[in-house]
Amino acid sequence: MIGITQKLALVFTVFAGALVLSVGLFLSSNGQAALERAVESELESVANEKEAAVRNWLQERLLDILVVSKASGVEQNLPVLRGSGTEDELNTAYLRLVEAFEANIGQGQEFISILVMDPETGEVVVSTDPGEEGDIFADRPFFMEGKSAPFIQSLYFSAVIRQPAITVSAPVTGGDGSLLGVIAGRLELSELQELINLPLGNRETLDAYIVTQSYILATRPRFLDDPARMQQEVRSEAVEACVAGESGITQAPDFRAVPMVSAHHWLAGENLCLIVAMDQAEAFADTRSLAETIVLFGGAAVLIAALIATALARTITKPILRLQGATLRLAEGNWEYRVPEESTDELGLLARNFNRMAKTLSRNDAHLREQSRQLMEANEQLEAFSYSVSHDLRAPLRSIDGFARILSEDYPDKLDADGQRYVGIVRGAAQQMGKLIDDLLAFSHVSREDILAREIDIEKLVHEVATVSMAGNEYRRIDFEIGVLPPCFADPDLMRQAIQNLMANAVKYTRQRDVARIEVGTEPLDGETVYYIRDNGTGFNMKYVDKLFGVFQRLHRIEEFEGTGVGLAIVKRIINRHGGRIWAEAEVDRGATFFFTVPVRREPVEKPPMEAEISSLVARARDLV
Repeated sequence: MIGITQKLALVFTVFAGALVLSVGLFLSSNGQAALERAVESELESVANEKEAAVRNWLQERLLDILVVSKASGVEQNLPVLRGSGTEDELNTAYLRLVEAFEANIGQGQEFISILVMDPETGEVVVSTDPGEEGDIFADRPFFMEGKSAPFIQSLYFSAVIRQPAITVSAPVTGGDGSLLGVIAGRLELSELQELINLPLGNRETLDAYIVTQSYILATRPRFLDDPARMQQEVRSEAVEACVAGESGITQAPDFRAVPMVSAHHWLAGENLCLIVAMDQAEAFADTRSLAETIVLFGGAAVLIAALIATALARTITKPILRLQGATLRLAEGNWEYRVPEESTDELGLLARNFNRMAKTLSRNDAHLREQSRQLMEANEQLEAFSYSVSHDLRAPLRSIDGFARILSEDYPDKLDADGQRYVGIVRGAAQQMGKLIDDLLAFSHVSREDILAREIDIEKLVHEVATVSMAGNEYRRIDFEIGVLPPCFADPDLMRQAIQNLMANAVKYTRQRDVARIEVGTEPLDGETVYYIRDNGTGFNMKYVDKLFGVFQRLHRIEEFEGTGVGLAIVKRIINRHGGRIWAEAEVDRGATFFFTVPVRREPVEKPPMEAEISSLVARARDLV
């Protein structure tokens, strides 16, 4: 059994643990949320920086192609190349254009190749890559859009150079504003790669890369081990959301199935997806560190709280344990034992009250013993009275009845009609007094007899009592309706007497009915089983229901229905001694119903003192005599 000290210490410890746990969870939750916001802010900052750098780089390349289109010699030589000059003139114009373009391509330059297309047919008339000359790009966006204004064609996979490419284009116009051609330059993406891979801070797993709207990598991620993946689709939650035109933060695995925190920006004008991501393990490492710290300090706090709680519990339970010992001493009869009064707090007040109570109990002990002695003497007198009623009163009553019978039978000529009637009244009164004495003794016996309760089949008992009730009433039609009755826990003999009295009442008060109906059943009431016995007899006025279970109380005249008025009092005494309840409902000339309960598996109530009640019964019996 856990003692009160352990219980108090456990309560305090659990309370402290719950408090520490709540604070720890609050700190951990807020710390994690703050860390997530910090990580997201860091990724967004890097993404904004990279987005601005990419846009600036593309705009610079657009300016580069404009500069090339305005370069010396382009405006003069391009019309010659498209005209009908001599072969020498055409070759010279061609070589000058190529020479002007080659200055902007190659190692360290911005373009891979530069070409000029016929503004009407889209045919390449000159290119730094001779293999492209004669190709027609009339259906390409960089040609169609470049005829009217500078244009950047977003990243695409070029079938000509067999790799991802970005092409910028611009119109070439003459002095009169006429369109001479469309110049286009394919950008060198290695510079874009270097731009994306610029230092990303002190994060080991921080990475940035660009994905096209067809899910192809435009720049190579830092942690991509297989170069072949550059020509394959890359799919992840961040990429899917970005290509759909959204910008934001995701916490999900990347295309390598590694859990990442990713900031994705959709570059609408360039149709590019910029991803800046960090490994979740690195991003949230501080969260784990915070959790470990909270657990460490929380465990130490709970341990300290447990020690303090134990010490505090002992200061509380020590006086309580002394009181416990004192109550045991009192229970053993040591009325002189006292508890030390050591403090002025509530426990000290409890000790002083205990000592005051012990002193009062000691003072009253002698008085209680005297009352017990007097009660035992009263019980002995009651037993003596019962013996006297049983023997001494019966003899005079038998004499009265016997002599009255002799007068009636042996001296019929000496008595006139009034005399015979008076003798009959004397005999009836003597016999009624005998019955009253018998019922009084039965009532006293029920109150004194010990209850030997056990489980009984009350349905079987009711059937047996119904069979006995028919004895002497064979001439009557009595219909018994006995339902399914659950077993009860009671004294079999006393319960039989109670059922007999109730059934006898039902039989008696239905004698004026052509067909008597007596129903026995059960019904639930507030979670307990209520037994009832219902009849269609004379009934009674509910105004007098309080008198129904009183001794010698009758609701009908004795000329109508015989009886002494003790039967229902005996029933109530039996039910009460089993810890149950009994009550009745009725209407005049419409029958009555008696309800009673018998608790299941419950100890019977102690038999109450009966001195006052039996004294009252004796007084009423004397009045009847």
